[in-house]
Amino acid sequence: MKRQPLPRQGHPDFDGALPAAPRPGIKMNADHALARRHPARPMSDVPAVDDPVCPRTEKTRTMSNVAAALKEEIARVARKEVRSETQKLKKASVQHRTDIAALKRRVQALEQQVARLRKAAEKRTAAATTEQPASVIRFSAKGLATQRQRLGLSAAEMGALLGVSGQSVYKWEDGKTRPRASQMPAIASLRGLGKRAAAARLSELAG
Repeated sequence: MKRQPLPRQGHPDFDGALPAAPRPGIKMNADHALARRHPARPMSDVPAVDDPVCPRTEKTRTMSNVAAALKEEIARVARKEVRSETQKLKKASVQHRTDIAALKRRVQALEQQVARLRKAAEKRTAAATTEQPASVIRFSAKGLATQRQRLGLSAAEMGALLGVSGQSVYKWEDGKTRPRASQMPAIASLRGLGKRAAAARLSELAG
């Protein structure tokens, strides 16, 4: 006949009593070993879950309160830090706007100064252009020789009218040298002379 297992702890038929110890010579089964290791506690010794004086419930409530307080404190500190950083950013933004406005004013002043300098430079350039002679006297060696032949003068006579030697006149006509800038007006004045006027001027210089 198969032996029925004994009801374990938690089973409706379990009455909390330990199974009887087996007689000598009889092997202990699993029910006897489990009952020996975990003896049943009376129901009066187990506190109720909703008992207000239950230490486990009180500890759980305390931990919940601590967690809520810690969470609230963390949120408060975070808000304080965020507010502080926001104030710093606002102050920095105001300072940046002030600096940008000052830089804009400085750039505008520099642009006005550059415009004034440009106008002054243009005026000076225009004045320098106006002061230059309308017609620049040009020298041509071939033209000097042609002028001397037109007046019928020798190189020495041409040199006497210009205040130089005849050798200088030959060098000018040959293109070996050029007259100085101070001698150019005298050479240009010969263009308006005729033979008689040239002869008269030579007579004045000889007399």
